[in-house]
Order: sequence, then structure tokens, then C-alpha cells
Amino acid sequence: TFQYLINEDKSSEFIPIDLGHWDKTNLRKMSEEVGRRNIYDKYYGYTSGFIHANWGAVREAVYQNCINPLHRYHRIPSFDLPLMQSAISDARDITNLILECLSKAYPSFDLRLTAPDNQKKPD
Repeated sequence: TFQYLINEDKSSEFIPIDLGHWDKTNLRKMSEEVGRRNIYDKYYGYTSGFIHANWGAVREAVYQNCINPLHRYHRIPSFDLPLMQSAISDARDITNLILECLSKAYPSFDLRLTAPDNQKKPD
């Protein structure tokens, strides 16, 4: 057909595609609908910053303050990268929330992840 002939040289890299969610919503709206906006607010912005290499995340991960006060504490590259805090307890908490949802659908499903004795949170 005529349309095919006109667009035959269009490369697939230049064809617009919709990368949005299949039902035209986003994660924030979905978290609001299920009453879990607090979890979205707590985790999404921070982790998204690291995944997309936003300046704040890069600054936190690979720069340190210069200790010379005459330099007004500007940032310099860190030569000894510090270890980031563990995300294990956060992942366990989120997984347990997912398991709670399964328990509502399947009441006999009572499996939960627990912290090792040396990592238990103080009451």
C-alpha cells in the first residue's frame, strides 16, 4: 500500500512507543488505590534516584565532604567507597506485606519472613 511505501525507511528506533503501564495508570496512583501510599513515599523516590542516577544519589554514593573548612566543605570523589546500609530488613518488611495480601486470599497461608536473632529490631 501507499503508507507502507512512504514509511518503509523509518527505523524502528524512531517509532514512538508508550512505555506506560498497560492500564494507563502509574505506581503512585496504584499505591493510593490500595491504601499503601506511605510505602510508596518511603521507598520509591529514594530507590528511583539511584536507579536513574539522579545527582542526589550519585552525590551520596560516590562523593565525600572535603574536611578542610577553608574549602567550605565542597564535595570530592570518595576514594574509599562506603558501604550503603543494608536493605534486607526493608525488603523483608515489604515481602511480609505482600504475604499478608496472600493470607487474605488464602487464609491458611501464614508464612512470614523473620529476622535472624542478631538482626531483630528493638521493640
